[in-house]
Amino acid sequence: EQQQVNSLLQAWESRLWEQARSFESLATEALAADAEVAKAAAMAKDLGREQADLQAKQKVAATSMDQIWEQQEALGALLAGLEETLQLGPKATAEDGKWSEKAEQRSQTVSAQLEEMSRQVDLLAEETRDFQAAR
Repeated sequence: EQQQVNSLLQAWESRLWEQARSFESLATEALAADAEVAKAAAMAKDLGREQADLQAKQKVAATSMDQIWEQQEALGALLAGLEETLQLGPKATAEDGKWSEKAEQRSQTVSAQLEEMSRQVDLLAEETRDFQAAR
């Protein structure tokens, strides 16, 4: 009877050791899977931050593009006004004195429009440089 009890205890001990090794193996696998999930979560968080940064940059770029578009339209309107000014007025002659007065008026109008165009071109160039620097 003592022999049977010893044999039974040895069988149980063997089974317990086998289960302990199996649990240890499963615990190692679970820790590896947990580490992998944590790494993937960190990557997802980094991608979320990067996406937010890119969206902000895209919004700035879109705003800059809209401003450039508006400035180009304003420059086009100035150019149209300049062209209209150069072709305006009745054909006066130097004999009746209207020519010099009309020419002076046109000259002042053209000068003002050219100064405004120059200012807007400078502003546009500066914004373009800022936009390129932001990229």
